[in-house]
Amino acid sequence: MRIVGGTLSGRQLAPLKVSGIRPTTDRVREALGSALEARAAIRDRRVLDLFAGSGALGLEALSRGATSVLAVDHSRAALRYVAEAARTLGVQAQLSTLALDLSDRPERLLSALEPRGPFGLVFVDPPYAELEALVPLLSALGTSKLLDPDAIVVLEHASRTPRPELAGLELHSSYRYGDTSVALLGPIA
Repeated sequence: MRIVGGTLSGRQLAPLKVSGIRPTTDRVREALGSALEARAAIRDRRVLDLFAGSGALGLEALSRGATSVLAVDHSRAALRYVAEAARTLGVQAQLSTLALDLSDRPERLLSALEPRGPFGLVFVDPPYAELEALVPLLSALGTSKLLDPDAIVVLEHASRTPRPELAGLELHSSYRYGDTSVALLGPIA
């Protein structure tokens, strides 16, 4: 894995040796980073990286000027990898990790996350097969105090799967990159 944009562009990270993790491809991260930078949605933002996995999205955001990243995943092995990658890149002071089962009750998850917010940018890259089961969490996220009023929520999902309708979040734009689709959402004002 490598960082594709920003001040850390081109820096290589150790191979990911955690099973069950599907890192976002370089091509998608590069295009997504450009789309978010065009909206001034990264620089000086606090980032929440749900289903962090390899941490690629959060680390890319730090490279592009985010002030901090909270990486959340149920896999402690994945979070150790993300923390080590942050040390390798010299951004460990800007990254924190939190082990949470994101399939838990939304109100319980939000109460664990809200003291660490609010966030201006949220990455949501769940296992594609679990997307429908996460609709209650994502809808609760849109109406929570966890988001800045102008926050962007980035939802990655399989292109063959329709994006679910989410209460509290409206679609700003969407992109398709082969088998991957990305929706940029924001809180309904």
